[in-house]
Amino acid sequence: MPLRNPALFARIFNTPLMIGAAKLDAIIAGIGPRFGIDAPQPDLFLTASGEFRRPGYQLVGNVAVIDVFGILAHRGSFDANCNYILGYDWLSKKIDIAINDPDVQGLLLQMDSPGGEVAGAFELAQQIQAAGQVKPIKAVISSLAASAGYLIASAAQDIAIAETGLAGSIGVVMRHVDVSKMAADQGISITHIFAGAQKIDGHQFAALPDDVKAKFQAEIDGLYTLFVDTVAAHRGLDVAAIRAQEAGIYRGQDAIQAGLADRIATPDQVLAEMQQSFSSSPGGRYMTTQKPEAAADAAALEQSRAAGFEAGKQDGLKAGAEQERARISAILNHEAAEGRQTQAKVLALDTDMTVEQAAKVLAVSPKEAAPAAQGDQFSQYMAKQKNPSVGADGGDEQPETAAATQGWHAAMGKVVALRGDKR
Repeated sequence: MPLRNPALFARIFNTPLMIGAAKLDAIIAGIGPRFGIDAPQPDLFLTASGEFRRPGYQLVGNVAVIDVFGILAHRGSFDANCNYILGYDWLSKKIDIAINDPDVQGLLLQMDSPGGEVAGAFELAQQIQAAGQVKPIKAVISSLAASAGYLIASAAQDIAIAETGLAGSIGVVMRHVDVSKMAADQGISITHIFAGAQKIDGHQFAALPDDVKAKFQAEIDGLYTLFVDTVAAHRGLDVAAIRAQEAGIYRGQDAIQAGLADRIATPDQVLAEMQQSFSSSPGGRYMTTQKPEAAADAAALEQSRAAGFEAGKQDGLKAGAEQERARISAILNHEAAEGRQTQAKVLALDTDMTVEQAAKVLAVSPKEAAPAAQGDQFSQYMAKQKNPSVGADGGDEQPETAAATQGWHAAMGKVVALRGDKR
């Protein structure tokens, strides 16, 4: 099976997926040994029709209806006639163009997806949440919004669900397949040539080792936490309550009870509500619901935040400067710097070493040689002599003073002789 299409194999096995487990089983069974997909586009549940605009949304009145149908993948989609596998990047383009379309006053996400790949799902959800601050975005679950499909729906400002619609499956799944027996039956022997102990972790030609399984489980647990936290933030739900669902799927009213949807409605009903709200706005255009005083409060809050940031920045710079001065002083005055002042200055002023690091370097460094005496021969000679104790001018010299004076004159005589002076 994987031997014939390893690229597609890698997209399905040994990689975290946010997709309903039953749908994953159906995919594996359906593609079988061919690893090819041939499925029709799901039927549209929206009876209203409008102008089709590239890259793939209908403009019905002043509402852009974007279909989120089929399995969701990171990049790329099948051609326009088949949305069985839909790329997050395509949905991103549709949303971005609709947000910037002057004829679009709001967006309606029509959901019918079992979920799909992890990569790209959270980024698209972030985009939808941000775009909802520009134009209203609502989601309607006409059939199914499971796993990554529900993550996308949860980013909308309002979620409606049909009475028979399904929502949930907030969880992460990974499948590993061992095809070693199949390969052996076909007379195929696999030899792995690789570098790096973890390079082939989870390969399909052997059973999954316990340590690799534990590593995969840790990855799944981390993604599950991110999934739960994101949905909780989008829907204003308690994290523990979502975890308690254990990735369950809820139908219609039960989904509302679980906090995964807001009301029962069909796509046509939601579309009509949105069109009515826009037509009742001044000039028939979408108007922001933010009141002037709210806008002023928001501006004041932003200004306050900016001022707080600048104050914090200045306090941080001041504290950093004080810490740097203390570091430099501590290095220069450290006991290990005695006799090594030149090197201590280099470590204090030209490096980012801590006091402890600099002290270790200084402790194993040789001390500097004492500077040579400066001056001429006279100065060098005098530096070696003891200065005599000379009394006040005109006073009587004591015996010890006289002896010192004689020594002084004798020394001067030698100096004169050394310098070759002639008197």
